[in-house]
This record gives sequence, C-alpha cells and structure tokens, in this order.
Amino acid sequence: MPNARTIAPTPTETPKPAYQPKRGIIVMAGDEADQRRLYERLQAAGFGPLRVVTA
Repeated sequence: MPNARTIAPTPTETPKPAYQPKRGIIVMAGDEADQRRLYERLQAAGFGPLRVVTA
C-alpha cells in the first residue's frame, strides 16, 4: 500500500471555507406591485436577508 501524505497549501493558496447549507422559503406574488408590497412587509417585520426573484 502506498504511503499517504498530506500536502499543505502554498502561501498563495487560500483555503476554501467549509460548505454551510442554506434554507429558504419562496412566496409567490400575483404581480410586480404585490411582490413589492410583500417584500416591504417582510422586511419591516424583520425577516431577512431577503432576495427578490423573477422567473
């Protein structure tokens, strides 16, 4: 069996951060004006961070 060895990163390489799973909720809006109202309401209620998605 070959010898296993660990290679340390060179000084110019930056270690990648560990993966952190993310979770979210999608709220369907009727139109753009409804989307704006929902966004502002959720933001005022302290929810966040918020992302606006248009498909």
